[in-house]
Amino acid sequence: MKARSRCQLARLVCATSALALVGLVAFAVPAATAQANKKVTLGIGEIQTSIGGADPESFGTMLETQLVKTNKFNIIERSRLVEILKEKGLSMAGVTDGSGKLSGIEGVDYLIYGSITKLGKAGKDFSYGGFGIANSKVEMAVDLRVVNASNGEMLYADTVQETVEGSTSLAMRGMNSDNSAGDPLADVQRLTAKAITGRIVTSIYPIKVIAVEDDGTVVVNYGDSLLTVGDQLKIFQLGESFRDPDTGQVLGSEEKQVGLLEVTEADPRFSKAKIVSGAAKVGNIARRLSSSASDKHADTPHNQLPGE
Repeated sequence: MKARSRCQLARLVCATSALALVGLVAFAVPAATAQANKKVTLGIGEIQTSIGGADPESFGTMLETQLVKTNKFNIIERSRLVEILKEKGLSMAGVTDGSGKLSGIEGVDYLIYGSITKLGKAGKDFSYGGFGIANSKVEMAVDLRVVNASNGEMLYADTVQETVEGSTSLAMRGMNSDNSAGDPLADVQRLTAKAITGRIVTSIYPIKVIAVEDDGTVVVNYGDSLLTVGDQLKIFQLGESFRDPDTGQVLGSEEKQVGLLEVTEADPRFSKAKIVSGAAKVGNIARRLSSSASDKHADTPHNQLPGE
């Protein structure tokens, strides 16, 4: 069901812009072509939560920042989105819970909604006699929805969950030690926003190899909005496409894994990687190996845009 939703979302993006089927790498497209290609416009709707201490507005801003950094979409400011909805007699909450009926929102292609279902510490403590140790992790989970702004149809729904290491505390006969550093609560929110961005953007525009330099360094079309130094990418060569005999719809393509990369540099608009095994060539697609047990989609196939 999720794969079909991603395929449907990809097909509707194609309908929005037929030119998006070619030259998907923004910084590699000549300026004139880039102006001709119409970017999909996203709006971030209401982020809901019943979790105490969670700040939906702050998380929505983090998500907006990550989406802008991909350079794949136009993002409408949330204040402007509120104004547009008010003009139609709708509220953010009304659209989110389905009580409002969309009949097309001018200038917006898709709306993104979320519900923070988990945010807090999780860990196990151990004590014996006068000795005690406490390990904590910080977890966050968000239910994600992508809605077609023209008719309110839900195109994609998923749960994204991420975890970061918190602190380790040691207590022994009145002495205490705590190695906590940074702000794990903020870190897990940024990581979750980055994971949500990855789910959305790669469902439409897959990671692709766009150059192989003379020294063997591989360049891919996503930067630090999606990738981090140390990430590993499986490289695939696409084969023959499969089409539905009744509708002509592209259902998928044969895939053959041809290599494995490790990201060595993540710039704002592209990343560089070294070849760990196999080979890579321009046009190959890539999928990030899961960095956590919760990120099940990073290492699974996704539907390609028709014509890719």
